[in-house]
Amino acid sequence: MLRSEVQPLIEEGLAPILGPTMARAAVEAHSSRLAIAGSEIDEAGLGELLTRLELGLKVFVGPDKSRSVMREIRSRIDGRRTAGNGS
Repeated sequence: MLRSEVQPLIEEGLAPILGPTMARAAVEAHSSRLAIAGSEIDEAGLGELLTRLELGLKVFVGPDKSRSVMREIRSRIDGRRTAGNGS
């Protein structure tokens, strides 16, 4: 999947809680730590990125809200993936 497709979906999901600047910074920081670079992100990298973001989000909103936010982000990503396949 293209990073340029998935990154905005993640940032949009985090922005209501963290604000747009911190959401972007969180995604960039975790991507860098996971050595996610370039225009593509594979399933394993995406899964690990989302897991790390969820762990960090728990500090701000607790485990239930964190899980809910990340579930919504995953749903948006799955929707984009489905739309991209023409299904």
